[in-house]
Amino acid sequence: MPPVEDGAFQDRLSAAAGAPAILASRAIAEALAALGRPRLLLFSPYPGWLTERAERYWAAAGFGLMESFKVSDTFRAYDLTPEEVADGLGRLSPPADCAVLISGTGAATLDAMEWMRDRVGAPMVSSNLACAFAACRRLGLPATEALRACCPELAAKL
Repeated sequence: MPPVEDGAFQDRLSAAAGAPAILASRAIAEALAALGRPRLLLFSPYPGWLTERAERYWAAAGFGLMESFKVSDTFRAYDLTPEEVADGLGRLSPPADCAVLISGTGAATLDAMEWMRDRVGAPMVSSNLACAFAACRRLGLPATEALRACCPELAAKL
């Protein structure tokens, strides 16, 4: 679905559920905007064709894609260990003014993000962390421990 249709889809889901719904894509865009980071480096556990779709999506959403890092040429989101994620993150050299978007809601990212936070040199946002940020923001809750540990810059926005 194109980014321009996400808001309406999220609204339809919320209406159908009778409760607020948050799309991961909308939460990620909200987190990146809160960080003031219009440029991103995409870390992808997906095969090339799906990574390319993500690249097109984020470009259409108005984000400057600096580069993509594919962990594998096959689908690995659910099989990656935190050590493999950390190893991949250690290979990145993001510009200081961008954020690292770690795609893959099923990937084990939190430990790796905490371990690599200072080494990567740019805020890292995962799908799940962005959803936690969006939920905390809407509910007026303080940042979770994981949010503070993995992306203190984002936690400070709550």
